[in-house]
Amino acid sequence: MPQTTDIAKYMMHATVYGFKLYHFGPDSTPVMLPSEDPQHRVEGMLILGLNEEHRNRIYEYESGLMRLVDVRAHVTQLDSFEGYDISSVRIVDAGAFVWNQEKEDEGMNELPSTEQGLYTWPIDGILCSQIYQNMLAAQRASTIDLARTSAPDA
Repeated sequence: MPQTTDIAKYMMHATVYGFKLYHFGPDSTPVMLPSEDPQHRVEGMLILGLNEEHRNRIYEYESGLMRLVDVRAHVTQLDSFEGYDISSVRIVDAGAFVWNQEKEDEGMNELPSTEQGLYTWPIDGILCSQIYQNMLAAQRASTIDLARTSAPDA
């Protein structure tokens, strides 16, 4: 997918059961670990339409501290029929990156969950962090460089 692609068009909300969320600090990105309770669940986004090259790039970025596991993601599909809104849950096979340890490290903190075992991650902290700002700046610079190199000479 080119850097200029609106990836939001390829994303959908999903829930994965049997996992918990942990983090190393308030501004760190969370990591998933398997839970002994199959009702624990993590909500996130499923990215559709990735080709092999895109999946390999994600794998290169995430591998090392993370490992790729097969999961069954629950997605909600909304349809309309004769004026009625119909909601149905579908289960799709997907891949997720989980922490490469079988149990939590000393420096990890379990993120809070609801009484029903739902783990979510407020993204506000990362969106305001310096690392995220650096990622945006690098993406903009890459897009500008790409535009310069592909523009015809005047």
